[in-house]
Amino acid sequence: MLRSAFQCLAVILLLSLCSVLAPAQGVITVRLSYKIIRNPADGTLPTYTDATGTVVQVTDNDIDTAVATMNSLSAAYFRGFRFQRVDPVAYVGDKDDATGPSQYFNTDFFANPNAKSLKNQMEAAAMKDPAYAWNFGAINIYINQGTAGGKCSFPTDGENIIVVGAVSANAGSTQLHEVGHYFNLCHTHGCTSGSNDDGVADTLTDNPAWNEDQIAQNNFSGRTYNQLSAGEKQQVDDVILNLMSYHGTVGNQAPIYNAGTTQSQLTEQQLDRWTEAANGARRGVCDGTTVFARASNFYGSGSSGDPYGSSVVATAVAANRPGNNIVLLRPSTFSEAIIINPPSGTTVTLRATRQGAAVLGAHD
Repeated sequence: MLRSAFQCLAVILLLSLCSVLAPAQGVITVRLSYKIIRNPADGTLPTYTDATGTVVQVTDNDIDTAVATMNSLSAAYFRGFRFQRVDPVAYVGDKDDATGPSQYFNTDFFANPNAKSLKNQMEAAAMKDPAYAWNFGAINIYINQGTAGGKCSFPTDGENIIVVGAVSANAGSTQLHEVGHYFNLCHTHGCTSGSNDDGVADTLTDNPAWNEDQIAQNNFSGRTYNQLSAGEKQQVDDVILNLMSYHGTVGNQAPIYNAGTTQSQLTEQQLDRWTEAANGARRGVCDGTTVFARASNFYGSGSSGDPYGSSVVATAVAANRPGNNIVLLRPSTFSEAIIINPPSGTTVTLRATRQGAAVLGAHD
């Protein structure tokens, strides 16, 4: 029973942006499995140049640094997702390995014109050959030498692999960007080349070559950034600083008003899209699910676009969903009694979003 978790709460609750349960219960863990590909020339590991200018090999510590950064960024989104490396880092391939994992050591999966085909070939091989150390219950992230950044698979493509270059082995924001693709987020400048539409309503039309004035002018009737209201400026910032944008990576075209700031933000509707993928096509790498609820007499399906009505929140909570589960409450007042009785072996957390407060009535 969840009753004890609420003993310290008043009958009417104003949900804050943090979980009302202990952190361990308020988290949906996303499992990660890392592999480092060895150089077929000499069996050595991928290398990168560190902050001191020294060329160093990728280590487990780089990976753990990236995962820690990913968790720090994810915590700021208040949706409960956290990342965990679930098995030892695998070192795959070796010297003179011309047909196994090491054949991809120098492949640039980002810039190569055949990158998608090569990525798919690598994934197919990895899923069949134990030498690639594929984990069917986790996001599989392979680190090689040649990739300039990272390359990911979308759920709509029916693919799963992520490839990251050594230069980004400890870069949590880059890896979280790729994980964003894994959970069906497009770049803010579009899902397809030249489209300028990422399929998310609360992100503005974008282009990686635009600065803040150009984003403002192309979305707000020709006005520059400094001519916008505070709310409109926030919308521009949500694109400029977005985890899924290319701003800050386009040389002298990068915005200068906050130059050097890491792209890390996600909007509420981007997070909804991520959550839908985590509930659906990417369910196999998560240890729980999220359902959406609103104060309404309509039943709904529990999705982000069709939340459960509050009269069936108990049904949503009590459904047979193993693991840590979250009920995400849309801004509103839930005036009727809410009975929370999760099945044995599961936990339930109520969360509100940054869109506004959710007020609960009596609960059991």
